[in-house]
Amino acid sequence: MRNSIKIAVTGGYGSGKSSVCNALAGLLQAKNLSADQICRRQLEVNSPGWVQLRELWGADFFLHNGEVDRPRIREKIFSDHAAKKELEDILHPLVRDEIERQCHLASLVNRHTVSEIPLLFEGGSSYDFDFVLTVFVSNEIALKRVVVRDSITPEDGKKIIESQLPIQQKMEMADYVINNSESFTATYCQLLHWCNRLK
Repeated sequence: MRNSIKIAVTGGYGSGKSSVCNALAGLLQAKNLSADQICRRQLEVNSPGWVQLRELWGADFFLHNGEVDRPRIREKIFSDHAAKKELEDILHPLVRDEIERQCHLASLVNRHTVSEIPLLFEGGSSYDFDFVLTVFVSNEIALKRVVVRDSITPEDGKKIIESQLPIQQKMEMADYVINNSESFTATYCQLLHWCNRLK
């Protein structure tokens, strides 16, 4: 297997990307990176993303203690496409830079990286990955999962799913597709098979 492989994992909302990333990182003894976690850190008080968002949208979208008002921001971006793009234009470059930095640090010790990036294809940010894996489940299965997992209404779940690229497009743009529709044992076997192909 080549040294320091950089792998991106993407997929639709509720497809099980995090579980796939955790399993894949374990199989490859890789550093596990999460775009969502980086976004959250970037929106912590006085972080670069927080500063840019406050300058752009003003204090109305922040709580009295300075933290972002996440429910209000969520409501805004799902009702206003322009606002959604504004937020993405702030966060996506910051996420890309941090993932590239972490991948570089891992490469210095010949360690693989697995990066979970839900909006990899939507984001428009240029990444340099060796492989991109798309995690697939049908919209129906995804919706059932997120309603339970995130305690949201089916209507809100549908809005989030429909705000992303269709899963078929993400599958076509990937180097490999992981079907996560059945048991996770079946998913793990697919990951194991793919890892064996890398050797």
